[in-house]
This record gives sequence, C-alpha cells and structure tokens, in this order.
Amino acid sequence: MTYFNSYSCSTKELVDSEFIMHKSFADYHPVLNRIYTVTTDISPRDYNVYNVDNGEFVSYYDSIYHGDYPLDTYFKISPDGNYIFNGSGCIFTCTEDEEQDMRFFFKLDKEFSNIAFDLDHDLFFTSKEDNQINVYDYNTLRRVHSVNSKGNVLNLLFVDGKLLALTDDSKGALTLENVQIDSIINNLPVPTPTPAATLIPVTSNELSVQFDLNMEVKDSVIHPDKEFIYVINNLDELVKIDFKNGQKVSVPLGYNSNCIAFGNGEIYVGFGPQGMIGIYDADTLQYKDRILVKDTFLDIAVGNDGYIYISK
Repeated sequence: MTYFNSYSCSTKELVDSEFIMHKSFADYHPVLNRIYTVTTDISPRDYNVYNVDNGEFVSYYDSIYHGDYPLDTYFKISPDGNYIFNGSGCIFTCTEDEEQDMRFFFKLDKEFSNIAFDLDHDLFFTSKEDNQINVYDYNTLRRVHSVNSKGNVLNLLFVDGKLLALTDDSKGALTLENVQIDSIINNLPVPTPTPAATLIPVTSNELSVQFDLNMEVKDSVIHPDKEFIYVINNLDELVKIDFKNGQKVSVPLGYNSNCIAFGNGEIYVGFGPQGMIGIYDADTLQYKDRILVKDTFLDIAVGNDGYIYISK
C-alpha cells in the first residue's frame, strides 16, 4: 500500500492528511476540487475519487464497478469535466453527485493511448501508437474522420486551435507535427440526433508541418495560453519548444525525471526516483525552487486550489 499526498505550490510544508491507496495515475478535475485516479497494481483496476479542500483530503470513494468494464491505466477527464475517457475506449460520467459519478456511459469503437479535445468544434482526437489519428464527434461520440500522421503517434496535444502530434518514424527521429485539421472542421457532417448513427471515416492526405526534435520524450505538457510545449527527454533535460517555428531551448535537470505538469505560470518536473519536485519558470526555464517528498512517486497533478498532488 502507498500514499497520496498534497504539497503547497508556494511552501514546502506537507499537508497533514493522507489516504491509503494503491499505486495509481491521477488527473485533477478541471472544475471541481477533486482528483481521480486509476489503480495500476491490482486486478481488476478501479477508479477512485479524492475530494480536497485547501490541500486537505476531505472525503474518498471508489467506483461501483469492479471488473465490469475494461480499464486501462491511461485516462483523461474532458475539459468540461463531464466525462472520464479511458484508454480502453470506455467513457464514464464525471459529476459532483457521488451517486451518478463514474457511471458507464459509452464505449468508443477503438482503444487509444492518447487523447486531445477541441470542444469549440465539438471534436476530440485519439491515437494508439500508430500513424493514424482518429477524429470523433463529441456530441455523438462517433468516429467521423481519420488523419494520417508522419510516424507513430506518441502524444497528442491541442492548443490555440492547433492539433499537435509527437511522432516517431521508427528510425529514431522524433517529430512534432502540426496536423492540419481545417478541412475537417470546415466540412463536418450534419449533426445526428443519436450516438447510434453510423458515420464513415475519411482519411485526410493533407501535409503537416514538421520539426525534427531528435530526442526521446518521457513526458510532455503544453502551455495553456502560449504556443509552447514542454518536454522532459531521455537526457533528463527540460525542453521548451515554440511550435510556430520549432525553436528549442533546453536546460539540464541533473536528476532522473519521470513526469511534468504546468500550473501558476510554472513548470513542475517530478523526479520520482529521488522523491523531489523541481519548479521552473515557464518562460525562461530558470530553476526556482524544489519540494522534497518523503518517498518515491509515480505522477504529479497541479490543482487549481494552489496545491500539488502526487501519487506513489
């Protein structure tokens, strides 16, 4: 058994409350002060919810399902906070009402290992470590298009109206692609009244803008307001990439990094094996501070309540 702890973004004091839990990946709800996790070291896997208030864990409950639906360790909460998208393809409700929370809602036609959302156009995008990006209608949850990338997709990001794909060409070259989706947005099918409608996927042959990154990416995060992507690579460097022109700036980290997050205009790099979180300026990449953790950890999430949450 391990612990799920919280730390203040502005101080180094450990909040004096802990909930026992299994080794898990975590995602912070975009609206509620709540963390969702999925277990990785027990079978069947299970979703858990931790309500937080001012950095303290105030309540906890888990999903009513235990093996009823397949669960992958990869999951994301939709930006509107309404759904939990699991890599198995299963979608669950996400609501403040405990009685209706984490209830099975729909299953996509394909599994995925990456997902990104464009809710302004009611679209979301998934990939499964191959060269195909699937485009879904957010209202019907049906696949409406597919787009070919230049390599196997390692990560999908959507920011400032752009769909970005980190891809590997299987020859050691990593590429950041600006996937052209304007024609898809401009030619969306007429909305259908039910998720049961059958839509035929269309493959786009449009070219993408590419930047050769020449690095192995451990984890990545995007700036919510600016056209920057931040990655930690196999050389344990923090790299900032301007995806308008491909310009890169990097700084050595000096420790074994394993996860990265953005919050409060700062980059938080998790050095899980060393039990430490490094804080860096998002514009200059200058080191600012560190938080020492009692033990090793797997993942970090920065809440909108001013606290960092880690899963171990």
